[in-house]
Amino acid sequence: MTTICEIAGNQYGHVPGHNYHDVTVECDPDGSNAFATEVWGSAQGYDEEHGRNEISAESLGELMAAAKDADWDDSARKHLATAIAMCRRVMQ
Repeated sequence: MTTICEIAGNQYGHVPGHNYHDVTVECDPDGSNAFATEVWGSAQGYDEEHGRNEISAESLGELMAAAKDADWDDSARKHLATAIAMCRRVMQ
C-alpha cells in the first residue's frame, strides 16, 4: 500500500479567482521509493494547471535533495518538507 500526503500551499488556492500551489508526496510504507509532484495554477471554477514538476528518490529523506537538484523554489521545498513530515507521522 502506498502512503500519499498532499499539501495545498496557498490558503483559498482552489477557490475561483485564486492561485493554487500543491505538493503531493507518495512512498512505500517503509518510506522507500518516494515520489513528489508540485503543481501550480489558477482556479477558474475549475483548476487550470500552469505548471508541474515531478521528482523521485530512493527514500523520503532523499526527496529534499532531489528537489534542490531540480531547482524547486523555496516555497515548493517548504511545502515538500511539510508533506514529508506528514507522511512520516502517518507511517508511525
